[in-house]
Formats: sequence, structure tokens, C-alpha cells
Amino acid sequence: SDPDVSVNYTDENTTKIVIDDFEKIEKVRNVAPGLPMPEYIPDDYNFDTLIVDIAFDGSYSAIYKFGNKDGSEFSLTIQHDSEVDYSSIVVDYVTETVDIDDRTICLWENPIEDSYGVTVIGHDYVATIIGGIDSEEMEILATKLN
Repeated sequence: SDPDVSVNYTDENTTKIVIDDFEKIEKVRNVAPGLPMPEYIPDDYNFDTLIVDIAFDGSYSAIYKFGNKDGSEFSLTIQHDSEVDYSSIVVDYVTETVDIDDRTICLWENPIEDSYGVTVIGHDYVATIIGGIDSEEMEILATKLN
């Protein structure tokens, strides 16, 4: 096992990995293949943590958390399963859809909860960005997930 990646616990069904060093994300991809990595982080924000829960079948969920010195946060949540075709997923409250390369980016605003975000639909994952950054920053981040 890799000493640079901490495995918090393993039970018979899932493995949980928690890292707080952005440089180690590449190593997590060894056990979570296809994990999208943000290649853009908005100014003033820093990477806080990445938590990955890997199921026995190889599917996984992941959440990246970012924060700034003012206490504002945003997150990038990913569901990944190479056996699932996410292309038919329905996103509610979509205000704009952008198709690029291998993904569809949906900007949405929920008037009931007064919230907004961006959902990225890839062929074997769906990712959602929510939190303290504006929708333009979210869209840039969505285009720079690799």
C-alpha cells in the first residue's frame, strides 16, 4: 500500500481515502481510475480535502472541498461508475447547457432553495459544483476537469 495515501477504514464493502495534499491526488487515481481532477481553482481558493469512497465493485464517490481565508467554501462532488451511462441523466432547473468534447455542462438555478451550481455529465461520471463561487467560475472549472 502507498504510504502517501491514508486509508481511513476498509470494511467489506467500501474503502475510504482522505487526502489533504493536492499533489497526492494523482496517486488516488491508481485506486480510483478516471477520477476527474480540477485543473483550475479560482483565485483566493485553496484545496482543502479530497474524500473518496470506493465500493467493492470499483464504483466510487468523491468530494473535493476548497476554501478561502474569508471562510467561503465550494465543493466538487463526483459519482463514477464505468458500468453506468450517465448521458441520460436529467438535471433540474437548467438555465444553460454547454456541450464540449466528452461532456455536457449544465448550469442550473434552483429558485426554491435559492441555490445555483453546475453539473457535469461525462460518459462514466456525473459531477456537481456548488458553493461560494459564481457560476462563471464554476463553468470554467467544469471545462477544466481532466
